[in-house]
Amino acid sequence: ILAGVLRPYIAEINDFEAIGANAEFFAIAMLAAGDQGQANRFQRMASVEGGPEEDAFLQAWLDGVRVVSGADRSSASPRVVSRRLADTADEATQSQTARMLHHFLVFDGALAPEAVEFLSGDAGDTLSSGTELSVKDQILVRSNLNSGSVGEALLRIVSALGRDPDRTQSADLAEILELLSTHGYEPEARRLALEALNYQRVGD
Repeated sequence: ILAGVLRPYIAEINDFEAIGANAEFFAIAMLAAGDQGQANRFQRMASVEGGPEEDAFLQAWLDGVRVVSGADRSSASPRVVSRRLADTADEATQSQTARMLHHFLVFDGALAPEAVEFLSGDAGDTLSSGTELSVKDQILVRSNLNSGSVGEALLRIVSALGRDPDRTQSADLAEILELLSTHGYEPEARRLALEALNYQRVGD
């Protein structure tokens, strides 16, 4: 709401020095206000209008917002932008980068190998859901399935759910079953569900 109120005032800013130093932030505000044209204008100004060197991470973040919002519908963009995010993220931004990459996967965007590697490290641990199957495991399984790396996905499922079956929660299993089913592996999902039921029955 605030971005919408400020949009006409931000759009009229003509102070080149202020624009150069804050172009990415103005672009974010315009995206929040739903003004794609002004967002594009400010993002380009970071390098055009004589400000300091553009912020490579913020530029990648802005392009990530376009992917998640649907403004950029190119099938190649998730891979390209995810690689840029992984390459430019630092310790201070690794958590927000992990969340952005997670959003890519929610919308079935395939990640670049560099982004998958990024999520496999400490950054992925920031997404812990508190269940036995962490969000990190979930998004890496989703990434493997999206990219066709089925073997890696199945190995990760076995590793995640097999650490301590007693602690595996229904929500953990439901997430994996949904992922397998939506990617065309319904028979495997049914066998996994049956195996889980049998284990619980034996455990009881």
